[in-house]
Amino acid sequence: MVEDIGKYQPQKFYEFFPTIKVTTSKALEELHIFVIRLLSQRNIIQSAVENSETKLENDEQVIHSKKWVTPTRIKILPKSWHRKLVAPLSADEIDISEPRIPDKILSAFVEAGCKIAEFKPVDLRNHLKMNQSLGLSLKNAPKASLKNRQWVIDMLGYCVEDNCQDLGGLPLAILANNSLEVFGYSSINPIFIPTSEIQREIFADYP
Repeated sequence: MVEDIGKYQPQKFYEFFPTIKVTTSKALEELHIFVIRLLSQRNIIQSAVENSETKLENDEQVIHSKKWVTPTRIKILPKSWHRKLVAPLSADEIDISEPRIPDKILSAFVEAGCKIAEFKPVDLRNHLKMNQSLGLSLKNAPKASLKNRQWVIDMLGYCVEDNCQDLGGLPLAILANNSLEVFGYSSINPIFIPTSEIQREIFADYP
């Protein structure tokens, strides 16, 4: 079914997951849990990470397709952050479900004792953290997720979503000259974050 339906309509594919308890037969009451536990070991969740396959037929052709991974490998994001973070995280090869797994299926995995892990702000901080200065243009950033200005802004927002006030080691400081720097390791301390376009223009020549 992954190939027949999931490949083209992943949201519809998820509708086939058993999430409702059978009440007409005592013997079948736990069937949905049993099936969910079996599914937890199969590649039945679509990741936002792309697979690239090269076919050597006449002219070389590169085919891009989405990965399918096990529920134990996939990560989910809060609904309010999914749209903003799915692209930068998948660019770093982090398997985020895309589309987001429906809540009723997430609950079914919890009931079966196979809870699907949430990618939390602390996980993003751990993924990004480094202990050295950068001072690079965005295009030369060491991670794919750091090469896009809006992605950097969105990731910074998520990193403080849990009210964490320690930004040390996070390469999410975009200076006035559009270079990327690491909080706490910049040769320029403290880092001033402009709040208006006028301030950005003033400090552009003095990053």
